Amino acid sequence: MRNFARQLRVILLALYVFVAAKILALTKTKRMRREHVMPRILLIGAYGNGNFGDDIIGQAIVQSIGDRGSVLIAARLKDTARLVADVGDAVEVGQGLGSIFRTWNLARHTDMAILGGGGLLEGRRNDVNVHRLILEYLGKLAACGLRGQRVVIHGIGISPNLYSNHMVNAAVRAMLRAVDIVGVRDPASADAVRENGGRASLIRDPAIALFEDWAPSIRREKESVGVVLLDHHRWPAFIKASPEEEAERQQELSHLVAELLVHASGRKTVRLFSFHWSDVQIVDDVRSMYLANGGDPAFLAIEPYEQKSSATPFKRLMACEEVITMRFHPALAALSAGAKVRIFGKLQKLEQLQSSTEFVDGNWHYPEVYGDPVAQLSRALFPNHAERIVASSEPFENS
Repeated sequence: MRNFARQLRVILLALYVFVAAKILALTKTKRMRREHVMPRILLIGAYGNGNFGDDIIGQAIVQSIGDRGSVLIAARLKDTARLVADVGDAVEVGQGLGSIFRTWNLARHTDMAILGGGGLLEGRRNDVNVHRLILEYLGKLAACGLRGQRVVIHGIGISPNLYSNHMVNAAVRAMLRAVDIVGVRDPASADAVRENGGRASLIRDPAIALFEDWAPSIRREKESVGVVLLDHHRWPAFIKASPEEEAERQQELSHLVAELLVHASGRKTVRLFSFHWSDVQIVDDVRSMYLANGGDPAFLAIEPYEQKSSATPFKRLMACEEVITMRFHPALAALSAGAKVRIFGKLQKLEQLQSSTEFVDGNWHYPEVYGDPVAQLSRALFPNHAERIVASSEPFENS
């Protein structure tokens, strides 16, 4: 019965997004002509989810907009204390069909909407929870578009082959064509948009703007290894999974712990980070396995999940000499600070980051094919006034 209810919600969301997208496609030119001197922006995404990576994107987008507009963040869940402290305005709109109505009401007080960033349209092809989340994000964006507002997708990732549900695919395709401006963070996502009839710009991840600012002031901690985990075998409920999944998880962690023991035996400090509330359990499991296998506790440090600012764990990670990560934004932060980074796991966004990096004279760069996310935002804010666009074509280089 519960599964039927989930499927029904997905069907209703898909129908709504598909119809809304067809309406938005008819009014696209009119929306692009509308412009405001100081636009009020509604930022939609996975905010309030207890994920430092999502929160840091919101902070970066708000900073990139600066004094050219005001931003209200429509948080999906209630963990907004760090967002409010770092950014200012954040309101919980919730999830499900009700969140779309709440977003519609919020949009009465804004002029345009941005969906960004992160892997908002990525996920397992056949997972009904992924289908629901994707339609929920696009549904919120569509609600703003139906109010006549310009709607923008900024710096996100999209699954290359979309999803196993044909209704979901039809809705996503229609929306990708109807959105006014699309910027994606990796080549696979850009190809996905084009293959489905849309147009997309390939841009650097929005969070790079913050990491660039922080990198020169980071003090390197020698002989330190930062570890960032992701309990993907237990996603999305983060409770014990099937015996097969648990066996794979155990094997994966055993390989990781063996590597950490080697680092510790070389007198390197291993720092375990939690970037999402679900990481606390897997960090504890790694700690227990490390100690059970004779690891020296003097060379193991646990960075607490509870932080007042989302910037804190990123800056601490950027100070590590080496980083092992299963998460995208920690990898990006560490690279921008000049750390040696090893990606652990097989997620699309991490593979794309690994294959899209260049090193020149020991400094890490985004390849020049990637556009500037700040300039992309400026075009979204003021599409009819090129003189107000702040652009930079220079690739990022470590200080």
